[in-house]
Amino acid sequence: MAIPKHKYNALLLLAVGVFMSFHGLSQKTVRLSKAKNTVVKDQVYVIKNKKDAANFSRIYNLSELESLDIRYYDEDVIASLNQCSSLKNLWLKKLGLEYVPDAIYELKNLKLLSLQQNPIKVLPKGICACTELTELILWDTEIHRFPACIEELPLRRVDLYGVQMNYYDQIALGELLPKAKLELEAPCDCEFDD
Repeated sequence: MAIPKHKYNALLLLAVGVFMSFHGLSQKTVRLSKAKNTVVKDQVYVIKNKKDAANFSRIYNLSELESLDIRYYDEDVIASLNQCSSLKNLWLKKLGLEYVPDAIYELKNLKLLSLQQNPIKVLPKGICACTELTELILWDTEIHRFPACIEELPLRRVDLYGVQMNYYDQIALGELLPKAKLELEAPCDCEFDD
């Protein structure tokens, strides 16, 4: 039995809304260069260029910032992350990061961390200081091993698409995070020197 087109469209809109809400995409996105000098809850603030990065330092209530999407690398912005004590969602995509910035380990309320499309090779044990972390997006990084303490985190989802991991690394990760949904590629026939 076919679903009538109007019901199909309604179901599709509902599914898209649920997906966007789950991933924090239904929040209003605001470029920092266009933001006022105070942050507003339930908004995702985006740093896309030098002007956005400069405006980041003018925000006087960084401790209330909950969602930040950094798309332009600026050392001062990265160093200032520890001032964002209420930060729950942090996207650091395509920044050329070769390591996880130390300032992240001070974000005790962080629930979502995206490090996707960065040439990061090691996920250090400092990540375990983010005790509220439920979602870790490592899509297209070079990470294939994890610190043992990661099993103590309340992770529900770990996105590892585009990450080369052999069969044994995938099995070990599954044993380390039995409650997390692991999104993995097919295992590679590869070995890594650590």
